[in-house]
Amino acid sequence: MSGAITESILTIAVILAAATTSVAMIQSIYNLDSTNLSLLDTARESALTQFKIVFASNSSSTSLKLWVKNVGLREVDSALLGRFALFLGPRGNVTFVPFNASQAPSWSYALVNDLDSDSWVDPGESFEISVSWSGELPGGDWYARLTTPAGAVSEYTFSLGG
Repeated sequence: MSGAITESILTIAVILAAATTSVAMIQSIYNLDSTNLSLLDTARESALTQFKIVFASNSSSTSLKLWVKNVGLREVDSALLGRFALFLGPRGNVTFVPFNASQAPSWSYALVNDLDSDSWVDPGESFEISVSWSGELPGGDWYARLTTPAGAVSEYTFSLGG
């Protein structure tokens, strides 16, 4: 009789341990699934919002212009362009250029072909980045990297005469 009670107690303990382990595993799988969905959403957003620097040139001895085209599938409110990150400079001396900073280096933007006049950068439309540089622009090879808030990156190299 006591053997049957012991077996019953052990069976209940094993069932409780299995249930606890199952709940923990299901929670881990759910967390992993949530992480994967988040990563997939970030990758999707990055793929939909693609921009490409198509040309760059100096516009004076202390300023540059970069022309950027929306080559993605999603329109972007032009008010969000200020959240893009711009890294620019001569090769080996690239620096972060803040948007609308009070002192150089600084950058601003203007829409150059807003075809439907809605202040959004639709696929196929472009905007111009104007960069005020701190001092004379040195000649040689330059590097520009524009990163969207979603993490999409456009890189461009160009040369300035010196």
